[in-house]
This record gives sequence, C-alpha cells and structure tokens, in this order.
Amino acid sequence: MPMPSDELWYQRSFDSLEELADAISEVLRCPVTIEDASFRLLAYSSHTPSTDPARIATIISRRVPDHVIASLWKEGVLTRLMESDEPVRIPGIAEVGLGPRVAVSIRRSGTVLGHIWVIEENRSLTEEDLEQLLLGVSAARTKLLQHQTQRRKEQESLQDFFWQLLTGHLRSHAAAAEKAARLQVSLPASFATAILQFGRELPEKLAGEIPYLLSAAGRIRFPLFALHQGQLILLAECRDARSLRDLEESLAQLGRLLLERSPLKSCVAGAGLVYEDYSLLEQSYREAQTVLGLRARFPEETSHRVLYRDLGFYRWLPLFHEHNEAGRYANPSLEKLRAYDREHHGSLIDTLETYLSCDSNLKEAAERLHIHANSLAYRLKRITEIGGIDLASMDQKVTLYLDLKTDKLKSPRL
Repeated sequence: MPMPSDELWYQRSFDSLEELADAISEVLRCPVTIEDASFRLLAYSSHTPSTDPARIATIISRRVPDHVIASLWKEGVLTRLMESDEPVRIPGIAEVGLGPRVAVSIRRSGTVLGHIWVIEENRSLTEEDLEQLLLGVSAARTKLLQHQTQRRKEQESLQDFFWQLLTGHLRSHAAAAEKAARLQVSLPASFATAILQFGRELPEKLAGEIPYLLSAAGRIRFPLFALHQGQLILLAECRDARSLRDLEESLAQLGRLLLERSPLKSCVAGAGLVYEDYSLLEQSYREAQTVLGLRARFPEETSHRVLYRDLGFYRWLPLFHEHNEAGRYANPSLEKLRAYDREHHGSLIDTLETYLSCDSNLKEAAERLHIHANSLAYRLKRITEIGGIDLASMDQKVTLYLDLKTDKLKSPRL
C-alpha cells in the first residue's frame, strides 16, 4: 500500500475504488469513504471501533442516511460542497451522530461525480493533508467516470421502466413488481406521482445533478424520475398521512435548489393521490398534470394547492367542461350577461364572479372591485334583471359560480 512518503502514490493504477479509499486513508491516517453524487456508498476504508454512528449507518445501508443528509443541507454544508472545488471542513453534528469531517467534491467539467469524506477520528487534517486529499480527487475522477457511465445506462433503463408505468403499459401491479425486481428497484409500498414544471427544458448540466439534488429534497424518497418537456416527473414514497405534507415541503425545497442553480425563472409543483397498486400510477400522473393545468388557469385561487386532494371543487372542473362541450351547454343567464357586456362595454360578468367569490359579502366585493357599495348594489340589481337570476337562491349561486369557473377552461383544453 502507498505510504505518506510515497509522493506519487496517487499516480498508481488502482484496481478498484476500495483500493483507492484504503490508499487515501493510509496517506491521511484517517477513515475514508467515497460516495457518488446521490450519496450512495461506493467504497470505504477500515476504521476503529470508536468511529461515529453516521459512518456505521452509511456502511450498513450503503447510503448516507436521510436525516444526516437533511442536517448537512440545513447547516449549509452541502451547498458549500457543491459550490467549491476545495475541501470543506465539517464540524461535528452530535444530534445525527456525525463527527468532525473534511469532504471534497469530485468533478468533471463542473458536474459533481461524487465525494470523498475523511473522518477526523483521532487527528485533524493539516494543510499538507488537504493537498494530498486533492491528489486523491484526481485519482478518483477516472474511477467515478467509469461508474457514472455504468450508472447512466442503469438510469436509462430505470427511466424507460418509469415511462412504462406512467403511460399504463404495465397493466397490473404484479407486472410492475416483477419488472422492478429484475431491475433491482425498490418500489415503495405506497406512492404518489409528483411533477415540477419549469418554463423550459432544464440545462444539461443541471439535469445531470438531479440525482444529487433529490437526495437533498427533505424526508421524501424519490426512487424514480424522468425529464420531459420542461417537467421533472417523480415517483414519491408516501408512507403515512404526514408524508403528503412532507412531499409538499420536499417539492418546494427541490424547486428552490433547481432555481438557485439555473437561469430558470419559475417552478410550479403538482402531485396526485396516493396509491398502493402500481397499475394506478398512470392515474396519479394524470392527477398531478391536472393540478398543474388548474394552477395555470386559476393562479390566484390555487396558488398554494400542490396536492390533487386539496383542489376541492376545482378538480371536478375538467369533467364539467368535458360534459358541457359534449352537450354544447352554456348557462343561459351567463350568456345574457355576456351579451349585455359586449353591447354596452359592461362588466356584469366580472362583477357577478367577484360577488360570488366573496361569498355574497357586499362590502368585501365592492372593495375588491374598487367601487362604492351603492354602485355594486345597482350592478347586482341589473344582473338579476338581465340574467333572470335570484341571488337569494343558494342553488342558483352555486350553479353560476361553477359555470363561471368551468367556462375559463374553454381554451386551451386541459
């Protein structure tokens, strides 16, 4: 094995990442782990029985535990690691069992391939040690490029599998489970489909960082993902009732991370219902798309609604629209008001919708319309006369309100 006195140790031909991890460990006299960009463990050196719990958990599960990743993001460690080519010193974080460390990213053309972590178990690294660590990065780069090539092929197979699920080509839960087993994919017992929609396609470099960023997105695990026409489509694990709120937070965090690292200007999230049968994944995907479509058409009303289950009556609007289109139905009262507005350049339709949106509160509606309450009262009188509407009837008000919302879906179709 190379010794610290071997100044060209990093130029040796290493048969494996395990051999390289042992070499770096012997040079630095500290335990070493090498991980890919998604925090999956690739290789590790030996350590003493007193090593910290975070390292032991990583070795057992072959991946850095989610709560450790979340803590590193919270402390700003991973942000510094992503943005710097230099080693980053990490103080211990006792609550997650993490002792003092030094970490450095392994990059190629600006893209993070992985990381080397050095546990300062019995000693702190000197400046000379840090220079040796950077030499280890050079030695690791080739090995990680080989790993990335293999991983890219695996990821293409996984994305193909995911698209088969999204498009309903695997028509039974058993067929999905059988294919997942062949691909060695751990499908969650319960899941939802989630989508992050951007204004345009993600830059290629950013797309390459998706696996890395998914690990930073909070408590939710995303086993599968796909990119399509400016959308990041995700399979999200949802174990319990709390998971859906965790999913909202994870999508918000992931969106922020992507926007911070790109020229993209906007990000909108949507997620379908939770299912346990993978033959229903296509349905969850359609529900997530429905959320995005409704958020685009009703940006103010649905600005904070990410989950399909939280859409309320809005989730039924596409069905109402489809039914109305098939029967060429139009609300006769609203048609009369539109005709009056066209002829007299009026705003009775907007007035009616605002009044109904304010739950028939005259004062609130007048303030929202920026008119006097008396002027609103006069408009409402004209609305009842022209449209033949009884604003004291809850049935009529509900029907009018739903028809006003449904009419906004006429073009383009959801």
